[in-house]
Amino acid sequence: GKYIREIDFGKYIINTIVFSFTILCLTFFINSFTKNKFVITALSTVLSLGISFISGVMVPQEFLGEKTLALAKFFPNYYFVKINNITVNSFSDIGFELLMQLLFAFAFILLGLYFSKVKQGGKGAV
Repeated sequence: GKYIREIDFGKYIINTIVFSFTILCLTFFINSFTKNKFVITALSTVLSLGISFISGVMVPQEFLGEKTLALAKFFPNYYFVKINNITVNSFSDIGFELLMQLLFAFAFILLGLYFSKVKQGGKGAV
């Protein structure tokens, strides 16, 4: 109980909200190009487990190699984990990582809108 005051709940709450929004946008993107439950299940399993292993969710980032971490930077999970692992003195300490997560969300929304538009145009799923 005496260490509860040392936990920065604000950092975790903001990070969780931004990450949840990003994953919601990823879900929109996946659902925009397929409605097949088997494809969605396969993608969700591969993406969630694969990205979690290389980005530091299941294996701490300090144990991962440089090439693995370089690959992990292409996924929002890396930035989510990075924020959770650093000590924050001000909002500017995590601004870049939050911005990267929001950029992923924006990219997922754009891709989802594109594939939705393609499907409406009669071109079918990509």
